[in-house]
Amino acid sequence: MIAAGGAPNFKRFQDEGVWTNNARTDYTHTITLPNHTSMITGRPVSQPSGFPAMTEHGFTNNDDPPPTRTIHNFTNPDYYKASTFDVVHDAGFSTAMYASKSKFNLYNQSYNAAAGAPHLNGSDKIDVYFGSSNTAAMQNQLLSGLTANHFDYTFVHYADPDEAGHNSGWGSTAYIAAIKTVDGYLGEVFNLVQNDATLAGQAAIILSADHGGTGTGHGTETNSLNYTVPFYVWGAGVGHGDLYALNTGSRLNPGTSRPSYSAAIQPIRNGDGGNLALKLLGLGPIPGSVINAAQNLRVTMPGDFSANNEVDAADYVEWRKGLGTTYSQADYQVVRSHFGQSLSAALAGDFDQNGVVDGVDYAVWRKGLGTTYSQADYHTWRSQVGQSPSTLLAGDFDRNGVVDSADYVVWRNGLGTTYSQTDYDIWRSQFGQTSGSAAGAASGAAVTVPSQIPEPTTQLILVLGGGLGSLARRSSPRLCRGLNS
Repeated sequence: MIAAGGAPNFKRFQDEGVWTNNARTDYTHTITLPNHTSMITGRPVSQPSGFPAMTEHGFTNNDDPPPTRTIHNFTNPDYYKASTFDVVHDAGFSTAMYASKSKFNLYNQSYNAAAGAPHLNGSDKIDVYFGSSNTAAMQNQLLSGLTANHFDYTFVHYADPDEAGHNSGWGSTAYIAAIKTVDGYLGEVFNLVQNDATLAGQAAIILSADHGGTGTGHGTETNSLNYTVPFYVWGAGVGHGDLYALNTGSRLNPGTSRPSYSAAIQPIRNGDGGNLALKLLGLGPIPGSVINAAQNLRVTMPGDFSANNEVDAADYVEWRKGLGTTYSQADYQVVRSHFGQSLSAALAGDFDQNGVVDGVDYAVWRKGLGTTYSQADYHTWRSQVGQSPSTLLAGDFDRNGVVDSADYVVWRNGLGTTYSQTDYDIWRSQFGQTSGSAAGAASGAAVTVPSQIPEPTTQLILVLGGGLGSLARRSSPRLCRGLNS
């Protein structure tokens, strides 16, 4: 539907942002409140095998909460689970949540003045909470609230797709109509972000989902239609392209599989969004979190400080401007070691942007020949047929198609900043491989990216739809007192 033009605002994420349609939910649960709790706490629902006690958030209920229930007093023993709201609020910035399901009052109860953790900035971590089963009314409150207050971090939930899925079936006419309705809401958010003087050029949007669905349900956590979700990021400080291609050193595209939290390289999960949001806001990770706790899910290429999808002179200028504040001398070495690299060049022949260069791309080229594409694009396609992000050669740090001594030099120059000892082991195991070799093609690891390249400070917006994330942003420090939920 997106490719056919039926959801232009979802398509905008793909055209202008970084994205994948193959992210994962929590491992043990594919239902609403447990997954949303993972999104804001960065914790698995259940304790993963081999992990310390109290790593999980433990909230497995999916009903409207009674007045005294919180995510902290549901487990045995009870313990506090910090959230994105804690980190943003305690740093002196403003927060909000807008939801179109009454059960989301759980978070208002969990982080209000009575239940929130004590701090000099107060215990009430969510400045504004608005919940309504009428999504249109919720959307109006969201737009007016953002316009008036320019919250630094806003979490939004759209219930329409989930409700249509339960009532009429995922993929039904009613479900498609609900997706189009949410697409319209996203268009209104885009319009606000572009035309508001405070938000324009400063906002980022993270969009994901709490679960998928099949038939009229989504409770079977082993069904791929339930555990496969999108993860899209757009806006300030965000590049363009395939998220797995950007994160080949830290995330592995799982195909159709369902990796547990014990997998050596994790897939992108909906739970990555919380700590990604905080990173974009210039803040550290959620205390106690394990999902993206290193904040190493990248939304730009290493060294691409201007977020134009290429490491070039513009990034040197950005580095110079931010030297001593946003950037350090080590960041200059990152720019230097990656200078001339382009994410889009890696899969330039992937005209339909599905992550692999194949016969479908030839059909797209033929259709656009003379308008969108030229004969030169055909030669690009032909040279890359069969390539995908997972076939990019592990250990080929200079990306010349062969793992050789030149890559060792690149590794040595970047050791401690761009690369680690693990990257040396990858290089050593791949030495002599070329981009067409079996060992190189089979590896899911490619050029490792640094985990701590500062991103531009932004105002971030995470947007969620049930069976679909959140909004957030940052400017100068600003408190929104008197707006408590």
